[in-house]
Amino acid sequence: MTHSPTFFLYGEAPQVAGADFLHLEPLDARSRPAQWHITPHRHEDLHHIFMLSSGAGHMRCGNAHAISALAPCLLMVPARAEHAFSFVPETTGHVLTISEAFLGGLCSTDGELAALFAAARVLGAGNEAEALVGYFARLARELAWRAPGHASAVKATLLHILVTALRLEQQDITPPEAGSSDARLVARLRERIEARFRTQDSIGTYAAALGVSVSRLRTACRQQGCGAPLDMLQARRLLEAKRALIYGLTSVSEIAFSLGYEDVSYFVRFFRQSEGVSPRRFRLMRVEK
Repeated sequence: MTHSPTFFLYGEAPQVAGADFLHLEPLDARSRPAQWHITPHRHEDLHHIFMLSSGAGHMRCGNAHAISALAPCLLMVPARAEHAFSFVPETTGHVLTISEAFLGGLCSTDGELAALFAAARVLGAGNEAEALVGYFARLARELAWRAPGHASAVKATLLHILVTALRLEQQDITPPEAGSSDARLVARLRERIEARFRTQDSIGTYAAALGVSVSRLRTACRQQGCGAPLDMLQARRLLEAKRALIYGLTSVSEIAFSLGYEDVSYFVRFFRQSEGVSPRRFRLMRVEK
């Protein structure tokens, strides 16, 4: 079985995104050098919103059918989902990248926003096209300079984009293939993992809570290009561990206990198998940089 590569931003070596990571760039910045074809890949803890202002293309996530995208539209891509794109040459727009932690902070005041990244989808911009183009242009300006109220202006503009996308999503513009039963099941699994990853619930427990068998859950995840359910769960735990090691002052034991590990040595083995170094060494390497 061939596994797609994991990047930070496309083509960049993996790293842990900061809690307030937000990035915006023109769509052609990476698409043009790649002859408008972005090969299958994943991002560990980053969500994407593509805003197509003109042109068209196709998006493929996992083993699902390719989804057509005709500008003006938004392409919503959740973290850890395998995805690839093929754009018509000279397609224009922007690519907005948001860390899971940043989105999580916004969702703490408006939980509805989490639904935007439940599954990959295309949202026709409809009558909101002009407003969306304006929001993306405003966000680009705010990110390019540091004027008074910078952080508040960035967050406010981002919320305008997310709320507009949420309302478009509610209009059920998404093509049928993007709203398949597999996508809905994986979306529910993502939500439950986010709520329960600090516990040691088994995949069987997750499947039972979602009302399906383990084999059905595995099939849905495979079809959506997300790997195995256990891989998704462990990736979320690993991400939280790495954030705590890089940005926090808590000990390895405290991090292990916070993630539901009663045996610290088991946590250390899990981390070493995933990263190739111990948690302490990982922290030291980040400090040395």
